[in-house]
Amino acid sequence: MKNKTAIEKAIAILAAVLLVVLVLTFAIQMLKPAEIEAKEYEAFGIGEKPVELAEKLDLEVPGEDATEEELIDFAVTLYETANENFKNTENASYMIKNVTTMQMLGMDVPIPGFRFLVKNADKLYYSEYSFVEEFKNEGGGISIQGLIQSIVGLFDTRYAVRKYTDATMDKTIVQRVADPIPTFAYNEEEGKYIYDVDWKSEALEEYEEDKIVYYADQDKVFEYTEQKITRESVKSAKVDYNEEEGFYRIEVELDTVLATTLTLPRLKASSGSEDAHYTKLVQVYEIWDNGYFRYFHAMDDWAGGPMGSASKIDFETTFYYDEYWTNIENYQYLENFGK
Repeated sequence: MKNKTAIEKAIAILAAVLLVVLVLTFAIQMLKPAEIEAKEYEAFGIGEKPVELAEKLDLEVPGEDATEEELIDFAVTLYETANENFKNTENASYMIKNVTTMQMLGMDVPIPGFRFLVKNADKLYYSEYSFVEEFKNEGGGISIQGLIQSIVGLFDTRYAVRKYTDATMDKTIVQRVADPIPTFAYNEEEGKYIYDVDWKSEALEEYEEDKIVYYADQDKVFEYTEQKITRESVKSAKVDYNEEEGFYRIEVELDTVLATTLTLPRLKASSGSEDAHYTKLVQVYEIWDNGYFRYFHAMDDWAGGPMGSASKIDFETTFYYDEYWTNIENYQYLENFGK
């Protein structure tokens, strides 16, 4: 699966999509225009301000008469500061609530997912869960979920992943399960959402991948997002300061070419289309006034996929530095992994 070339992916996607187009065209005509049934997931709350880690930054927020260049410089300086602080902080974590909305055949197909990263000194733990929503007609009585899943399944969107690495390792250990399909549901007794993954499945994939930058002793620079936020790639910036809660709110729009030197080749490969390209990149990030990430919201749009498909990628990240959320005992399937 992960070893398929871009050409193989493109051929498989196009062949399967053509078949599904015929089936869906008939189904939609019979069932009337269909809509995705929205589900409400538990949003991860804003973490506590890590007041014990650093004092307030000595920064002056650009005034109303600031030039675009001054706003961009302030926005990038804050981002660089937060990146450096996250890398150098011994215990930190973040949670991502993401929705990738695939646009094809005149319909929006949302693919929700959740990601968790915890770092304790040189130890890094990561888990990821991706799901598919149920597709119903307007009356809600007839489901064509199987048809929609046959489309999104082409893009490999129902799985669970966990990773581990530390300073003694050259690579990161990765385990991935897609069969049986992981499930996600709210547990009334425990009062929280539970992920059900069979990590002993015979279909379990196990492999290695390159390590990311995440702790202080690594030479390279940590950057939270792979979309490049630099003084050259930022087209415009808005800057606000919330004095009551003590954080900066930054909104930047990025150049879709200069910011995507890392991500565009991957987009072309994963979509199976050389015509795939980003159409808009907006990043909103909040940074505590002592220089630590509080919240990050990435909104990336792309187009040019097979059969004219496109996608909206919406990632919301909340950051934590407290004892509870930096303890892997409070996460599913991570405590004994990689040891």
